[in-house]
Amino acid sequence: QIGISDPIHLATAYAAPQLLSAIDDWADQASTTVWMPLRTEAVAGGQAGQIAAQLRGFSATPQQLSVRLGSFYDPALTFVSAAPAALQAGAGRAEAMAAVVTLVAIGPLTVAVVAIAMAGRMLASRRVGSVRTARARGASIPLLVSLLAGEGLVLGAVGALAGAVLAQAAWGWAGAASALVPVLVALTPAVAVPSAALNAAGRTARIDLGVADRATRRRRLLVEAAVVAVAAAVIAVALIRPQATGITPVLLAAPVALFAIACVIVLRLIPPVLTAVEAFVARGSGVMALLGPARARRGRTLPLAAVLAALVCVTTALFAGIATATITAGVQAAARGQTGADVRVTAPVIDAGAVTALRGLPGVQAAAPIYADVQLPASAKGSWTTVTLLSVDPAELAAVQRDVPDALPLPAGLAASGDPAVAVASSGLAAAVPGGELTMHGVTVRFAATAQTVAFAPPTRWIAVGRATAERILGPAPTTRTVLLELAPGADAAEVAASAAALIGDGATAIVPAGVAAGIAADPALRAVRAALVAALAVVTLLLVLAVAMTLLRGAPARGRMLGLLAAMGYPRGRELPLVAWEVSPALLLSLPVGIAAGFALPALLLPAIDLTRFVGGRGQPPITVPEWLPMVAAGGFVLIAVVAVGIAAIVAARMTAVIALRRIDEEIET
Repeated sequence: QIGISDPIHLATAYAAPQLLSAIDDWADQASTTVWMPLRTEAVAGGQAGQIAAQLRGFSATPQQLSVRLGSFYDPALTFVSAAPAALQAGAGRAEAMAAVVTLVAIGPLTVAVVAIAMAGRMLASRRVGSVRTARARGASIPLLVSLLAGEGLVLGAVGALAGAVLAQAAWGWAGAASALVPVLVALTPAVAVPSAALNAAGRTARIDLGVADRATRRRRLLVEAAVVAVAAAVIAVALIRPQATGITPVLLAAPVALFAIACVIVLRLIPPVLTAVEAFVARGSGVMALLGPARARRGRTLPLAAVLAALVCVTTALFAGIATATITAGVQAAARGQTGADVRVTAPVIDAGAVTALRGLPGVQAAAPIYADVQLPASAKGSWTTVTLLSVDPAELAAVQRDVPDALPLPAGLAASGDPAVAVASSGLAAAVPGGELTMHGVTVRFAATAQTVAFAPPTRWIAVGRATAERILGPAPTTRTVLLELAPGADAAEVAASAAALIGDGATAIVPAGVAAGIAADPALRAVRAALVAALAVVTLLLVLAVAMTLLRGAPARGRMLGLLAAMGYPRGRELPLVAWEVSPALLLSLPVGIAAGFALPALLLPAIDLTRFVGGRGQPPITVPEWLPMVAAGGFVLIAVVAVGIAAIVAARMTAVIALRRIDEEIET
């Protein structure tokens, strides 16, 4: 360095005179490495895409550097960095994670909204008498609606505000979209309270006896038909949309549409099933065997919240199991594809003797060396580029690539050395080379097949040729750096990998699919998805218990009066559990098969819309995987949860005693 001027770097290379003509083609391939540390802790998820674009822009802009080579001149050099690809991949995983978590949250959110609406209806039932009195004294409907809506808004706003404050303290605020759920929670009782109170105040028929006027039955039929029609249309639109297109409003509505159709089916099945059960047990002598089905069939309200919670519980369990199995299978397939075989051994140099020794290791059934991995200048219609040349033996490679995803295509003629020679090219190189031919060291090669990437190839421009073609281009003694191993059935991949690495010596690395899969599974985004599936199942389980308890509490006054009458007739006290079970058990049991059907339909509806390759790797969506044991485990777990829910709800509902029930007038009981 002279004074304060820029430093001048001088370099000298020594070569034999006969090599000078051979390195002419490499003279313009000089490069320099510059380290630019990236503060990864300062990169937030929302900034990843922007920073990646900025780095790509920097790489695309030639930089002026002062270089002394006989005389001073200013060449323009471009920088290449792996950071943009890594940041873009991380942003893609974050987007996919957000999509899965959002879709998983739809079910619990739907049940929560219905439960809040049911709480509003319970509040409205206490206002029916006041509404009738006010209407008799001339109060207007708008005035009553505003008063009741205000009361419901206060009820919902308190809970929404508390939940928003807790979420802000625990996870932070994610913008205006975060206010959607609190606003929905606050407005739900504001709508439910006035509609339920005014509807109940205007009702004249007793619905607890199964009596409903023709207008009410027709209105329910029309509402259910409209719900099914709209839901079917939403599902149809969701099915015909392209795969891996991300979250859209239609996709968000698809789970709700599926739950709505399932609810209509269950609610329509309950009356005929209970009628059949009542007819079957009519010959019995037990009191509850006769009273239970009759009361359940003539119940005062449809168990909508309990049915929806049961359906979502079963569906969420199946969706979580299928999604987890699909992701796990995709990770394993991607790991095998990224390995390229049962074991991939790499080292700076693997000579012929080491390859022979690898073939003889215990447990090794076949071996396929990558005989050359060399960067060469190539010409395509006068345009020069640098290409990585791979030399393979098609027969050996076919023996180790069985059942390997993203395996290298092996077109006919790859083993021969024709003119032009046959080659497999990377998709990026094939798109950049017009005509599909290029010349390397005087040998013309034609692209007979393409592949986006393979395990033993660099991520960008490469070609794979047969050994005969490689000898024409490189000479008879290229350098082997990679060997793929196929193991015999029952061989332990980890043991063979350790033996292979020890055999090659320093610098050798042996990769097995299990190790690659463990690295993929350790990704924070993938762990977050699995945690979200478990959390959704836990939340919907709690909501099921809450919905069953609220359903039983709504019928507690009428049940308490009936138990009081039965006690007066000699029925033992403290035996309300059978009556409670009859009120909700039929709905829960009928929800099980319908929920299982919906649980199988939901993954087929939602998973294809999410680009799971961002999690698992590979080029294609992993196929949906359904473990054989999953339906039985889901059904058994649901039955156990339902028993616990009914037991807890029965204890809560028993607080409504017969004395309290008998104090209420008939008119208020049946609203």
